[in-house]
Amino acid sequence: MLCAKKLTKDGAEDILRDLSKAYGDSTLRRQVSKLGRDVTSQAEFVFHLNKVALPFQKPVLEKWGFDPSEKGVAEMTQAIQDHTHSKTGSAKVKKQAEQTMRTLYGEFYDIARGDWLLPQDRAKPSPNVQLGKKNEDGADDDRMGSETEDEGNIGEAEGSRELCARHWADGPVSRPVMAPGPVSAKERKEIWNELGEAMKKGKDKIALRMAIQRAISAGFADVTIRSAKKKLELMGGDLDGL
Repeated sequence: MLCAKKLTKDGAEDILRDLSKAYGDSTLRRQVSKLGRDVTSQAEFVFHLNKVALPFQKPVLEKWGFDPSEKGVAEMTQAIQDHTHSKTGSAKVKKQAEQTMRTLYGEFYDIARGDWLLPQDRAKPSPNVQLGKKNEDGADDDRMGSETEDEGNIGEAEGSRELCARHWADGPVSRPVMAPGPVSAKERKEIWNELGEAMKKGKDKIALRMAIQRAISAGFADVTIRSAKKKLELMGGDLDGL
């Protein structure tokens, strides 16, 4: 069972800022850009994005006392959601959380995430990060662009939207994680066993939520997802975002 760690409101803001900084890494930005062009659906993009981001999340997880693993990510997410999805949540933390997600999703934010958020809940475009350039020493230059480059962000997003409309099999849909992801029979069995075990134990809300997210990304039947969500709700878990 995962130990439910807690974060203060200020701690939640700080860890989100640390994640934003980590997500701005030039290597990760190139990987995300390539991923969005290699996959064939939004679900596939979201499914693999979690794995791509993990190596860059690990230092932040360790810094804040979370296990540097997928379970640590789920535990951290739950600790942050205590300040974003609860009745007494902080609008400031919620705004920072969405801005952090925009940094992670990069040019694919508007089509892979923003489309299913209310306009007031979407993160505003950040100044461009200039990738692939070299400074005088020959190293990667990751300097941020000026605020006047917002038009470039918009153009980039529209270009990504057009690319995905042509290339992604499901096209821009309201909830990308509802379409099946490219998982093998072995992976589906593992996810099924994980989901069943989490529902059977009925004590670990974080583990069950993580299992539900994986099942959704893998395209499990709606009836299975509904049963798992009902179980999570009975356990007092958070259904927001599922």
